[in-house]
This record gives sequence, structure tokens and C-alpha cells, in this order.
Amino acid sequence: MIKADKPVDEALRLQTLHEYKVLDTLTEREFDDLTKIASFICQTPVALITLIGEDRQWHKSRIGTDIQQVPRDLAFCSHTILSDETMIVTDFTKDVRFHDHPLVTEGPCARFYAGAPLITPSGMRIGSLCVLDFAPRDLNPDQIEALESLARQVVVLLEMRLSLTRLEESRLAAIEATNEANRAVKIKTEFLANISHEIRTPMNGIIGMTQVMLDGNVQPEDRGRVEIIRDCGRTLLSLINDILDFSKLESGNVEFESQPFDLHAAARGTIELFKPLAAQKNLDIELSIDPEMPSWYAGDVTRVTQVLTNLLSNAIKFTSSGKIEVTIDSLIESLSSEHHLVHVTVKDSGIGIPVELQDRLFLSFSQVDASITRRFGGTGLGLAICRSLCENMGGR
Repeated sequence: MIKADKPVDEALRLQTLHEYKVLDTLTEREFDDLTKIASFICQTPVALITLIGEDRQWHKSRIGTDIQQVPRDLAFCSHTILSDETMIVTDFTKDVRFHDHPLVTEGPCARFYAGAPLITPSGMRIGSLCVLDFAPRDLNPDQIEALESLARQVVVLLEMRLSLTRLEESRLAAIEATNEANRAVKIKTEFLANISHEIRTPMNGIIGMTQVMLDGNVQPEDRGRVEIIRDCGRTLLSLINDILDFSKLESGNVEFESQPFDLHAAARGTIELFKPLAAQKNLDIELSIDPEMPSWYAGDVTRVTQVLTNLLSNAIKFTSSGKIEVTIDSLIESLSSEHHLVHVTVKDSGIGIPVELQDRLFLSFSQVDASITRRFGGTGLGLAICRSLCENMGGR
């Protein structure tokens, strides 16, 4: 018996084989079907799909034998993978390589073999589709061509199997990444909720006590300092609220109500709250509502006023003189007969935003100019929160 040499590209061949992740897998009907067809076409009792590993020949599919694997040194297919051509041995007893082979001299005594190599798209020969018989014989050209065609189909199945395996791995990795991200968001949200509560409680106390002092007999020389403490506390509380709101929106933990509310009254009430702040900067706030608009709508009045509050807060912050105009009207475009788009515009005479920077307006933790942050402060979350709230309520 003559042992087969190893291919010159053996290391790469083995790497390619292992990439298919098919060794030691369960039987699969698609492969068994090809083996049965090969046995039928070649009229042989035995047909195998073999894969040549480092030290063994393993059978992905087998017809007519119970042998799952054999040592590589005893594998007929170890010779087949040395060439791209189909290897045919009409009579093992007359072939110097196999005449004293244990499978030829013992047991069922194999006599005939034909194997078409399994050639991958990269040119690696990883095994074969082979047929065996216990009597000397040969294949005609049509049978050889059919065997080679079936061998190519085995490789196609292996490629499809590999693609499906990779897709499944990607899917599972994506699920795990999503779960991990959700866990991280949940932890972050819980942390922010806890820490904001711990900060809000004393901060509200500080703001409340400073207001009590300002309403009392605070000394004139101390009033300015107390007002600074109160205003800083309010600013810090506003920042905490923004961060917590954004975190909840980002994690999808905000619930939206749908209750009847008077949009006109909600808008007027929100503007009234801002008039004292605007008056400190000599700013006028004007409200214009389309008289043809209905007054009552179903939605989340708290979130609607939150959006308007953020827009008004920005307008006052970045406007040093002039006025702020709030316009509310209906868009011609409607979502349905029962759902309408309301158009809210807040226009100010402030510092403005360059056209080339406007695409950053709704990015979280972003302001269009670093100097703005230094001058006016803020988290850069206000408009991002507005956008998320609007989108969650079906707007934009």
C-alpha cells in the first residue's frame, strides 16, 4: 500500500475545510440526497461524501456503509485530493497503490472506486464525492460527468451552509449586542433616575429656601448673592431634568397619554409663564393662532407644552432685543380624518444659526458653536428632546 502525499497547500486546505464548520456535524438530507443520486447514477452499492482532515477521512454522508470515518493514511480519497481530475480505480487488486490495502484484502473487499474532488471556490480540494463497488468495473463518460456535476453541487451546499451559519452567527451576535445595549441603557437610566432624585431633593430645598429668604427681610447687600444661588440652582435643576428626560426618551421609557386638552389655552398658559422672564430682557412674546383651527385635541398636553417650553426657553436665551413670535396653525397635510398635523413656529430676533451648521441643531449634547456654550450654557439637549417628543407623538 502506498500512502498519499499531502498537498503542497495543505495548511491552507485545512484552514478552508475548518472554515466550513461541517466536520462532526449531524447528517443533513440535502447531502444525503446527492449521495443517493450518485449511487443510483453510477449503479454502485456504496457512495460517500468525504472530507479529508488532518489525520482522518470523515464522512458527511454515506450510503451502503456504517463507517463514519477512517484514518487518513487508509483513505482512498487522500489520493483523490491530489488532483482536480476524477480518480477512477477499476480494480484495486491491480493497482500498486491499493492491492494490499486492508479494505481490499479484508472484510467486504472493495474492488472499484471513483471519486470526484470537492473543489472550493478558492481552489482548495477538501474531500470528494465517491462511489465504491465490490466487483471490478468502470464508469462511462456520462456517469463520470454526472459524478463531477454532483460533486460541484456538494460544494454549493457547503457554501450555502457556510453562508447560513455566518448569517445565524451575525444574527445571534446582533441580538446579544442589542441585549447588551439595552442592559447598558437600563442601567444608565436607573442610575440617572436615582442620582437625579438624590440631587433634585436637596436642590429643590436650596431653591425653596433662597426664595423664602428673598421674600423675607434679606439685606440689600445680600439679595444679589441669594438671587445668584437661586438662579444657579434653577439652572442646575433644569440641566438635570433635561438629561433625565433625554435618557428616558433614548431608552423608550417615556409613556405618552392621549387625553382631550385645549391647545389654545395650553399655548397661552405656557407663554404667560415666560412673559416675566422675557420682560427682564425687554422682549415681547406675541401669540398668533389660526382662528379656523379647532381648540380641542386629544394628545399628551404635558409633552406638547414641554416642547413649546423648550423652544421658548431657547428663544429667550439667545435673544437680547426685539420680540418672539409664536404661530400655531394647521397644516394642509393630514395624517387621517381623525389625526391632524398642527404647525407650531417659534420665531425670534436672536443671534441666528449659520446655514452650514443647521444640520447639528437636533443632535444630542450638541450646540452649533462652542462659544455659545461658554456664553449661554446648556446641555445641548433641548432641541434633541423636542425632536424626540414630536416624533414619538407622530410629528416631526
